[in-house]
Amino acid sequence: MLKLILLILCLPMIGFSQSHDSLVLLAQKAKPDTNKVRLLNRVAVALRETDSNLALRYAEEARVLADSLSDQRGLGELFTNIGWIYYRKGIYSKALEYTTNGMVINKSLNNRSEIAACLITVGAIQFEQDQFKEAIASFKEAYSIAKTVNHRVNMSRSLNNIAFSFLRLKMFDSVRFYVNRSVSEHVNDDFRLAFSDRILGDVFYGEGKYTDALKSYNTALESAIHQNNNFLQASTLFRIGRTYLRLRDTDKALKVLNQNLFLSNRYGFKGEQETTLQLMAETFAMRNDFANAYEFQNRYLALHDSLLEQRSGEQINLLEAQYKLGLKNAQIDFLTKDTIYKEQEIKMQRIGIYIAVAWLACMLLLIIILFRTNRRASAANRLLKEKNYLIEQQAQQLRSLNTTKDKLFSIIGHDLRGPLNSLRGMMDLLSKSMITQEEFIEFSKKIRTNIDFVYTDLENLLSWAQAQQKGIQTVFTKVNLLKVVQEKINLLQETIESKKLQIKIDINPNLEVCADKNQLISILRNLITNAIKFSYSGGTIVIGAKPESENEILVFVTDSGTGMEENELDKLMNSNFHFSKPGTQNERGMGLGLLLVKDFVELNNGKLIIQSKPGLGSTFSFTLRAN
Repeated sequence: MLKLILLILCLPMIGFSQSHDSLVLLAQKAKPDTNKVRLLNRVAVALRETDSNLALRYAEEARVLADSLSDQRGLGELFTNIGWIYYRKGIYSKALEYTTNGMVINKSLNNRSEIAACLITVGAIQFEQDQFKEAIASFKEAYSIAKTVNHRVNMSRSLNNIAFSFLRLKMFDSVRFYVNRSVSEHVNDDFRLAFSDRILGDVFYGEGKYTDALKSYNTALESAIHQNNNFLQASTLFRIGRTYLRLRDTDKALKVLNQNLFLSNRYGFKGEQETTLQLMAETFAMRNDFANAYEFQNRYLALHDSLLEQRSGEQINLLEAQYKLGLKNAQIDFLTKDTIYKEQEIKMQRIGIYIAVAWLACMLLLIIILFRTNRRASAANRLLKEKNYLIEQQAQQLRSLNTTKDKLFSIIGHDLRGPLNSLRGMMDLLSKSMITQEEFIEFSKKIRTNIDFVYTDLENLLSWAQAQQKGIQTVFTKVNLLKVVQEKINLLQETIESKKLQIKIDINPNLEVCADKNQLISILRNLITNAIKFSYSGGTIVIGAKPESENEILVFVTDSGTGMEENELDKLMNSNFHFSKPGTQNERGMGLGLLLVKDFVELNNGKLIIQSKPGLGSTFSFTLRAN
C-alpha cells in the first residue's frame, strides 16, 4: 500500500506518458486537415479520464477545425467525445446537448461504434438522475449495437456500466454476472479491467467482506496509477479509506484519505473531495480528535452546500435541455409529416387531372383518394395536438421545478444559514479562549444540539429535493420495525435526556413490515424528532404499532406537547407554504420534515393521519404493508 501512495505522489508530476507526448507532437505538426482532426480527438480521448479541462481544450480545437472542413464524420466523433467530457465534469445539460447532436450525425453516417458511445453517455446521465432501470436499458442497447461491429471497448464499457447500475440497486448477483462478462470480453483494455476490480470491491464492501474489498480496490488502484488515470485513482482511494475506517484502522484511513484530498483538489474532482472530507471527519471523530473532526466536518458542509446548489441548478438545466430537445423533435416530426403530406397531395392532384381528362369514370377513384387524404390530415392534426399537449405538460413540469429551485435557494439562504452562522460564532469564542471551562461545556451541548438539527435539516432538504424531482427509487424489503425505532431512539438519546422525556415503545419484537428501509428510517426520524421538539420537559412520548387490517400495520407516534391549531395543520402539509415554528425550547427547523414524511409514506403505499389539539399534544400515524 505504501508503494501505491508513493506512486500517487510521483505520477501527477510526470504528466503525459511518452505515447501521449508523441500523439500531441503529431497533432501539432499535422496539416490542418481531417487527419489532424482525428489526432486531436485521440489526444482528447486519452486525456479525458486524467485531465478533463485539458481534454476539452484539445477537443474544442478539433471541433473548430472539423467544422471549417465540413468533416461530418469528425464532428460526429467529436460531439460524442465532448459529451462524455462534460459528463465527467458534472455538466449534464451540455453533455446531453453534445451527445444528442453527435447521435444525429452518427446515425446519418451509420457510425455504429459512435452511436454505442452516445448511448453510453445517455445511460450515464440517466444513472446520475437515479433512473437506474432506464440507464440499464440504454447500456444494453449500446452493447447490442457495439457487438454488431465487434467494438470490444464499447462492449466492455456497456457491461461494466450495467454492473455498476445493478450495484446501486444492490442486486449483487447481477453485478458479478456482468462484471465477469466485461472481463471476458475486453480487449487489452486496462481501464475496463481496473473499473471491473473497483466494482467487485464495491460488491464485497456491500456484503461486509472488507478484506476482500481491499484486495480488489488495491488491484484497481495499482492499475489506475500505471495508466496515470487520475479520476479512477481518486474514485478508488476514497473507497479504500472508507474500508479502512470500517476496519477501525484510522492510521491507514487518514493516510489514504489525505492523498485523495490532494489528488481531488488538484484535478477538481469535487464529488470525491466531498466524500473524502466527510470520511476524514468521521475518522478523526473515531480517534476522539474532535478539533480536527469539527474542522473537516465544517469543510465538508461548506463544500456539500455549494455542490447541492450546483447540482440543483444543473438538474434544472438538464430538464430544460430535455424539454427543448423534446420540443425540437416534435417540431421536426410535424414539419416532416407536413412536407410528406403536401408532396403526396400535389402528386394525387396531378394524377387526378390526368385521369379526369382520360375518362370521367375515374372520378369515383379521385373521391376515394381525397377522402383518405382528408383522414390522414385529420390524423396528422390529432397527432400535433397530442404533441402540443405533451409539450405543455413538460413546460408545466419545468415551471414547477423552477418553483422548487427557488424554494430550495430560499431555504438554504435563510433557514440553513442562520444555524450555521450561530455555530461559527460559538466556535470563534472557543478559538479565542474568551470563555471559561464551565461555559465551554455548556456551549458544547448547544453546539451538539445545533449540529444535530442542521444535519437533520440537510438530510430532509436533500431527500425532499430528490422527491420533488422524482429521483427517488423505492425498494421494498422486510424490515423489523422495533429494531429501526430503537436505533433512532439511541441516536436521539442525548436530546431526550436533556428534556427529561420518557419514551414508551409498544411494538411486538417480531413485527416486520414491507417498506423501503431508508425511507422508513427517514419517516421515523422526522416524527420522533418532531415529538421531542414540541414536548415539554418531563413529558411522555409513545411509539407503537398495531394491525390496521389483515394486510396493513398502523404505526403511531404520540406526544403530550404543545399540539397544533387546525389552520397550522393545513399550512404544515401544504408544499406551497414554507411553514415552521419553534419547539418548546426554541428549537428551529425548516418545515420540510412532515412534507417529506407525507411523500415517503405515499411512496410506500401508505397514508398519513394527523390528530392534534392545542395544549394536549399530537398523534402522527401512518400505515405500512404487513407483507
